[in-house]
Amino acid sequence: MDDSLFSARRFMPDDYESFATILKQVRPDYPVSAETLRHEEEAFGPGPFHQRYVVEVRTTGQVVAIGGLEQDPAAERGKFWVFALVLPGFQGRGIGGGLYETLLASAREHDGVSLWSAVLEDELAGQAFLLRRGFVERRRNWTSVLDLEAAATDRLLSLSPDLAAAGIEISTLAREGVTDAEVAEQLYRLDCETSVDVPRMYPYVPIPLAAFRRFYMEGPNALPEAWFIAKHRGRYVAMSFAQREAAAPDTLEQAYTCTQRDYRRRGLALALKLRVIEYGKRNRYRWIRTHNDSLNAPMWALNERLGFHRVSTIIQTEKGLSRED
Repeated sequence: MDDSLFSARRFMPDDYESFATILKQVRPDYPVSAETLRHEEEAFGPGPFHQRYVVEVRTTGQVVAIGGLEQDPAAERGKFWVFALVLPGFQGRGIGGGLYETLLASAREHDGVSLWSAVLEDELAGQAFLLRRGFVERRRNWTSVLDLEAAATDRLLSLSPDLAAAGIEISTLAREGVTDAEVAEQLYRLDCETSVDVPRMYPYVPIPLAAFRRFYMEGPNALPEAWFIAKHRGRYVAMSFAQREAAAPDTLEQAYTCTQRDYRRRGLALALKLRVIEYGKRNRYRWIRTHNDSLNAPMWALNERLGFHRVSTIIQTEKGLSRED
């Protein structure tokens, strides 16, 4: 990076709009609003979880790149996600490389043991960038969408089990009470107990209850009426919920679907996801977007059955850190 033309500094609260703009241009299939980015920061808090930098043009102050070193709150200490996004018109000038070196040094200062990064399958330059720096592919994550106008779910509705006969009630977060502490505790417990079985790049570590409430149940993206809960004798045994995204107002973001182990293979996930689809149609959304780890075969099979089709693949990579590296 030419220091006479560009300068790097720490990320400031006013940079969220620039962050959203760069994301939209670099990865148009993954729109995220400034409000969402800000809410994520507020939910998980400042510090080593979110250490970000920007690069701007010295003469104009235009922000042309964003980089970050982020400790996933559910990951082991010392394992960081790293990213560097550069506006297309400014790529190839060493800006991404300069950001990476700054972030690598910061990871070492925080006792980093490994770095993770993600790149789209069709981002060949990004893949080459990571390969040159010692990253290797670990797994893949699929993004898929459901066209709600074309979704033919009537047949699946007829196959959905008679939950009432089994003593299972379907409710929503809106009905249960968004501000009810016991509701939050039950949902959090369900999330923790089922997340252990979700394939991921690292052993599962629960996020704090307070962060769970702030990130998922509050803020600009929360849709309590699109958070469906299966209850059996007062116990929450399954859930499926969606959120909105201001950067894609015609799209519902399917966040998480899960079922307690002793209630699986009873059609609960199908029944709940059908209700999310029904909600999307009723509220005039055009698409539902979701993400699947490539090793999560049962969930992908269910999504495929519902009519989701894959639109992109994210390659997740890892680089181990050593003293000599």
